[in-house]
Amino acid sequence: MVVLSAGQLKAWDNFTMAKEQIDSIDLMERAAGKCVDWLESNHLLEQQQFYIFCGKGNNGGDGLAIARMLHEKNRPVDVFILEFGHLGTQDFQLNLQHLHQLPVNIHFLQPGAPLPDIPEEIIVIDALLGTGLNRPAEGRMAELITRINACSNPVISIDMPSGMFPDSPTLPFLCVKASVTLSFQCFKTSLLLAENAAYFGRVEILDIGLSPQYLASITPLYEIADLSIAASIVKPRVAFSHKGNFGHALLLAGSFGKTGAAILAARACLN
Repeated sequence: MVVLSAGQLKAWDNFTMAKEQIDSIDLMERAAGKCVDWLESNHLLEQQQFYIFCGKGNNGGDGLAIARMLHEKNRPVDVFILEFGHLGTQDFQLNLQHLHQLPVNIHFLQPGAPLPDIPEEIIVIDALLGTGLNRPAEGRMAELITRINACSNPVISIDMPSGMFPDSPTLPFLCVKASVTLSFQCFKTSLLLAENAAYFGRVEILDIGLSPQYLASITPLYEIADLSIAASIVKPRVAFSHKGNFGHALLLAGSFGKTGAAILAARACLN
């Protein structure tokens, strides 16, 4: 599986929209649908109520679309939109219009107003900030992230935990501590960094159908070895073949008291 930068991911979205002649709102709908499918397949729609916290970017638009879909599945949903004094992205506004037509509780968190308490039985969905983040969370956003982190509720972050930078470690800056991160299409660098592990929790990569042809036109930042890559490298051997016909290995590993790596590597060669 490839690991892409935030810029490459945005370009992948644009490539898919151009190739399939679809709008960004259509990709948003796909992403939200995959998130709700995951919630349902993990039995999280059974007797559960959701609080969805949204920013006013496209990550917030994902959250609004998820709220609409949860309502359509007869799940109780409250949406909390952090107000900054601007309208938000076009896709956010369109999803907000759709949501206004439904009996869903929408709360606008105005500057200076108290932040909501979060009852214990609530599942929190974090859709405040996405991969476009380029500076630390501060002000009212930081206050809300701190409030979410203070609760013991399950927290599901959409695409990335809010406050996490997509291509680098987040510490020492503030970030949502997610129980699960539902990320789209491929890993981001930050979701593979040990320094961020306390924040992203369990990571689930959801395929939202971005065009695979895009990957042939770029050089990924990294690539994670998986079964398909291993299968393309490992060649089948005929019965009774001799190990001497397949090369040799020289291991320079281990020292006194630290032989574990050498043993593991030697066993791998023998197998």
